[in-house]
Amino acid sequence: MKRFGQEVVERAMLNLGVYRTVRGKKRRAVATDTLRNSLSFYYDGRSSKIQFFAKGKASNYADFVEQGVNGLARNQGSPYSFRRGAGAKPAKGEMGVMQKAIYDWMKIKGIRPRNANGSFMTFKTPEAKERAYRGLAGHLTRKIRINGISPLFYWRDAVTDTIVDFQPEFEDALNREITLVIEDNLQKKIKI
Repeated sequence: MKRFGQEVVERAMLNLGVYRTVRGKKRRAVATDTLRNSLSFYYDGRSSKIQFFAKGKASNYADFVEQGVNGLARNQGSPYSFRRGAGAKPAKGEMGVMQKAIYDWMKIKGIRPRNANGSFMTFKTPEAKERAYRGLAGHLTRKIRINGISPLFYWRDAVTDTIVDFQPEFEDALNREITLVIEDNLQKKIKI
């Protein structure tokens, strides 16, 4: 089971790090590898249960990445959704939590505002540049709230693929367990 757990974690990491083609461009699902590097598992030998999870601050959003988030206008088939009026309004001139997260993500990914003709914008002052970046982050926040976030089943796909590889070992272990239980029960009946 420990080998199975380690294999699932490794495949989930690969699922998060793989490049996908989106509108003709290669894209990765992750920006900083925080989620990828936080994946882990725990096997409890007494109850024979295995749990897969993300450690640290990635645990706050790992399930949203796995299952996606329904938007106001588009259903992603997720148990989570953006609701109208959800979240506190930020103070005037401040960014909300989601807008700040997108703003930070834009800086990590190197996303810059563009003109109507598609060229990168130039700025005369740092304040103008900051306003443009905040405006773009606000626009992206609104689009994400409307359309939602598509699920990226990194755990589900990793478990499904790994179970296929480990199926012969699971069947063998189950046969040994059944044999041990039957022999143990027979011995107890004979002793009585």
